[in-house]
Amino acid sequence: KDIKSKINTRGKIPEKPKKKSGVNDNVIVEPHSPPKPRGRIMSIFQDRRGSSYPQPSAEETSKEEEDIYEGLDPSLTLVLHGLESDWIEEEMADDDDFKKDVLEVKLKKVLEELGFQKNVPYKNLHRWTDGPVHNGVPPVVVTFKEKSDRNEIYNVCREGLEKTDLAITEDS
Repeated sequence: KDIKSKINTRGKIPEKPKKKSGVNDNVIVEPHSPPKPRGRIMSIFQDRRGSSYPQPSAEETSKEEEDIYEGLDPSLTLVLHGLESDWIEEEMADDDDFKKDVLEVKLKKVLEELGFQKNVPYKNLHRWTDGPVHNGVPPVVVTFKEKSDRNEIYNVCREGLEKTDLAITEDS
């Protein structure tokens, strides 16, 4: 019993029960202690075994995934980290189409330096201002029209950008 009580109290020796003085000296009252919160790992195990928490439906899960990507299809997007911003991009901050064209020219230049010559149609390019900063600039989210183009550019950049200060990821 001594070992069990030490394990259940996380190595602390439990206080001895206090006797209640008064009318009935034979009654022992246990000290009051607040319930201990479950540890993180124990919480995970209990949740996986089945808990009283309601499990999200497939529809709710897909909605949560859409919220993570803000409506973007992750199979069509790449994130380019470290692509420098210049005064032209900053001056035309109000014109999304112009910024897209500027980012597209910058991306094509990077791809040409890696030996990639194919003309790829992009659905959208934009600077993710809340994204993780790399080399002092927020990343550029590139959305492709075709999954095959996305995969081809990802493979070229993944190998070719190792020698540069740029990085490409499938997500943030």
